[in-house]
Amino acid sequence: MDERSARETDLRSAGARPAASGTDGAQFSRNRTVRFDVVFVVTISAAVGLGLITYWLHGSGRVAEILSHEALFILRIAPLTLAGILLGALARRLLPVGLIGRWLGRGSGLRGLGLATTVGALTPGGPFASLPVVVALQRAGADAGALVAFVTAWSMLGVYRVLVWEVPVLGLDFAVPRFFVSLPLPILAGLLARSLVHWLPLEPGKR
Repeated sequence: MDERSARETDLRSAGARPAASGTDGAQFSRNRTVRFDVVFVVTISAAVGLGLITYWLHGSGRVAEILSHEALFILRIAPLTLAGILLGALARRLLPVGLIGRWLGRGSGLRGLGLATTVGALTPGGPFASLPVVVALQRAGADAGALVAFVTAWSMLGVYRVLVWEVPVLGLDFAVPRFFVSLPLPILAGLLARSLVHWLPLEPGKR
């Protein structure tokens, strides 16, 4: 058994997917580019269509007002988007594949779901910060269950959001029960995701 085969065997035993070969990596890049192009074309077409409808119904003044307002919004989120992309790219290079596969891979069981839930709940920021981390974990060997648990915990149990928004705005009477009632949901979502992946070809490697 050569060195590469031995490494792939170790990764499979840890629950991680082996690194794609050059051909597989190129195919993945092409597929991702095609999906991105379709989404881009559909989104731009919808935006242009709605812009024309707005112009027809409300005139050019309303269109100019909307464009000026959204331009300021784009300027605010552009640095966050750039930082999120950079964070995901760096995380993909730094996360150890074997370690992530052992702790968050298919064989990690409830321990992996619990760890993903904890990390997701402690991850601050919006989707610009969290989703690149999800992509990096996926590429490093985390399975669908752990990723679903991470995203569910980030969206439902985010400690930063609870402390900064829910407690001051809604009060402890709402925030505390809501948080504890939601605690098991990421684990349940992760278990369900693993069941779906087991029966349905949802992961890229199973298609």
